[in-house]
Amino acid sequence: MKHFCQKASQLASDAFERDLTFSERLKLQFHLTICSICSHYADNLKLLNKVLLGMRYQQKDDDICLSDEDRRRIETVLKQNTTHSDS
Repeated sequence: MKHFCQKASQLASDAFERDLTFSERLKLQFHLTICSICSHYADNLKLLNKVLLGMRYQQKDDDICLSDEDRRRIETVLKQNTTHSDS
């Protein structure tokens, strides 16, 4: 089942970047009906996309401000996570 979940999560992500083929949509929908974990994942992707799109339209570039310290902290965490996931 792990392979099917990996494929389904990839298709759910891909759907935000391109139109899925009929076959891909069918496979994804079938898997989401039988796998609650992947279904929740797909729902969370949709929610995240909606939130990010809303933020894009609500904020101006001038409103976004991170301190240098916050930028370094985020960069450090991202580098650590990338290093750990490569292992």
